[in-house]
Amino acid sequence: MPSYLVTGGCRSGKSRFALGLAGSAENPIYIATAAAGDDEMRGRIAIHRSQRGEHWSCIEERINVAAAISEAADRGADFIVLDCITIWVSNIILSTPESFEAHLDKLIKLLPELHTPIAIVTNEVGSGIVPENHIARKFRDCSGFANQRIAEVVDHVFVTISGIPLKLK
Repeated sequence: MPSYLVTGGCRSGKSRFALGLAGSAENPIYIATAAAGDDEMRGRIAIHRSQRGEHWSCIEERINVAAAISEAADRGADFIVLDCITIWVSNIILSTPESFEAHLDKLIKLLPELHTPIAIVTNEVGSGIVPENHIARKFRDCSGFANQRIAEVVDHVFVTISGIPLKLK
C-alpha cells in the first residue's frame, strides 16, 4: 500500500493535498493530533473538518499515533491521513514523561507493516533561524528528526509550496 509524507510551510496546502490523495476512498479516516485549546484553534479545526467532508471519520489522538493508526486500520479504513507530526511532537514534548524517541520508534516500526494507504502531514521547520530557547530548539530538532525518519520509510515524499505539490521521492 502506498505511503506518503507531505511536508511544507504553514498554509502551504499540505493537508488539502493529503486529503486529495485519498481519491474516492469509501472509508477514509483522519487522525487529528491537535486539541481545540482556544477559539483560534477551534476555528482551524472547523476549517479542516469542512475540507474533509462528512464521509471522513476522525480519530483524535494527541500522543499515541501508532495506536490510532492501528485502530483506523482495524476499523477498515481504505485511506488514512495523519495530521500532523509537528503538533504531535509538541504534544509529546510538553505533556508526556515518555521519551519522544520511543513514540517515534513505534510509528516507524508500524509504517512498513501497514496494509492501508496513509498520508502523513508535517511542517518543514528547519528553514528558519536557530531558536533562542531550549524547548523551541528541542521542538525543532525532534520535528526535523521525525520528518527524516518518516521520509526514509514511506514510499513517496511531497513538499507543498503555495498549494503546489512537488514530488521529492
